Amino acid sequence: MTSAFNRPTCAKNECIAIEWSRDDQPVSLLQLQTFLSVCLPRWRTSLRRGKGTFWVAEDRGSRWEWQLSGRLRYAMQRSAEGFAGAAGASAIVLIFADGFEERDVQKVEADLQHYLGSTPPLSIPTTGSPGSREAYIAMLDKFVVFDVLSSPMMGNVSGDESAVLRFRLTGRRHFKIPASAYLGEDPYVVDVDGMNRELASLVSMSQGAPFISMGEGLEAATGRTCLALLWPLSTHVLLETDAMEVIDRFEETMQIAAKEADALLKRYFAHVKSCFCGH
Repeated sequence: MTSAFNRPTCAKNECIAIEWSRDDQPVSLLQLQTFLSVCLPRWRTSLRRGKGTFWVAEDRGSRWEWQLSGRLRYAMQRSAEGFAGAAGASAIVLIFADGFEERDVQKVEADLQHYLGSTPPLSIPTTGSPGSREAYIAMLDKFVVFDVLSSPMMGNVSGDESAVLRFRLTGRRHFKIPASAYLGEDPYVVDVDGMNRELASLVSMSQGAPFISMGEGLEAATGRTCLALLWPLSTHVLLETDAMEVIDRFEETMQIAAKEADALLKRYFAHVKSCFCGH
């Protein structure tokens, strides 16, 4: 099976439900990011709830559980156990207000197929172009509390892996902590993975459909695999009209993340009394 649609019956016919699923291939992070950040906000006046499971190309061994509530507030949980031995698959149910017209239902189904059901070829932006790794890192560098990570696959990086920017909140530059210092050990003993998990949750729960996903990354200086925040670098032919909007959404999302980061750093580093740093 490739993409499939269904229209489940809502209780008392008080809503319109649209269901989509796909089990032949994983969705790319760019497809998912564009769908959540660019597409769904277009339906905000009628969209009430949503729930889904995603098999993502850049994190194939994991299962992502997604929910939407209220005014486009997202929640995402990542299970490293994946699909418990079963084949990966993606599925989503969107609930719209009663009175959502048939022509709009068809438009939503078209969007689901366009953004999640298609498999267009990847195109990695060239150095210096909008959407390139260098351009995103330059935007990220404005917020000195984040560090760029490597792919955990290092020398065996596939097209999926190279199409992702991996980074996370550490506060290293802010506190002048050496890159070689492991923050999980004395004198720091900071749960950096937990801090980033909480940051991703806070950002995605903000109004206006900001969304940031989680996966794995590698701290090159320490050689440790860790939780990473992810953002897509690649572009698809079918998504070209949304490419600049995805780039703009990154800067907006990072501004939200930076505001949340200040309080998180104070709380997670509050117990640190001495360190090999400049503060």
